[in-house]
Amino acid sequence: MKLTAVLTAHRGPVTSVKIHNGQILSASADGTVAVFSNPQRPTYSHRLFGHTTRGLSSIHPLGDTVLLGADDKATLVHIATNSLLQYYINSENVSSVHQQQHAVFTASADGSVRQYERLSGTQLAIFRGHESAVLCVESRDHLIISGGQDGRVVFYNVNGITLHTLRLSGPVSDLKLNQRGDGLVVFVLGVGVLVFKLDLVQLKNTKLVRTFNVIEKRFLHQIEINTRKIVFGGQGRVAQFDLVSGQTEELIIENDDILCVCSENGVICAGGRSGRVWIIE
Repeated sequence: MKLTAVLTAHRGPVTSVKIHNGQILSASADGTVAVFSNPQRPTYSHRLFGHTTRGLSSIHPLGDTVLLGADDKATLVHIATNSLLQYYINSENVSSVHQQQHAVFTASADGSVRQYERLSGTQLAIFRGHESAVLCVESRDHLIISGGQDGRVVFYNVNGITLHTLRLSGPVSDLKLNQRGDGLVVFVLGVGVLVFKLDLVQLKNTKLVRTFNVIEKRFLHQIEINTRKIVFGGQGRVAQFDLVSGQTEELIIENDDILCVCSENGVICAGGRSGRVWIIE
């Protein structure tokens, strides 16, 4: 792992970063999304702004749009033009967002996950599988997964029915499905990173297959899974673990706290509390 570029992207902490369609999208507590072209040799393109009165907590791009989560709503924005396409009203602050072709999902502080029709903005369902704030949400086809402050990972179908619940020993701050959808990586505060093998036919047969519990003090924020590798961001470091070989690579980031990470095709983007985005290969 080596540092190849540092992008001065924001005036506030970077809260979410994504690589999408040959671009880097970074969201911040300053309420904007910075867009850079060419992840290998990033060049500033433009900025998305004006869609929230406070900072952004989460973004999720799809096609030529990006879903922004902040305040008590989520907004769907056209990346190239900064045009507002739709908004989705929530009851509490939105902590995490995810979109599919026809649906939008939001996780919020009131303990709910909400599903909306993507184009019309109509709320379709409310999932209530948590006793406190929901911190992260992920979806794939007809499966929705949420992680919460209560230490639960809850699996739902699109009808709002709870299919299975994992009860863990700390708040679930982030979770990611692998590309095949049969593996789930979960970050549990105070515990570490847990890797589960999913049985998509019988979710109750889901099994814990690996635990990374030695990185908790240094890697406190966000995870990303890309093929067989897991990327961690945390206090002054970015690390990458190979699930097959067990090898670990680590890069020290001086004078910054990494809050979010993403990876694609050998490129890692790490967003810092300083407002910078660190590009690593």
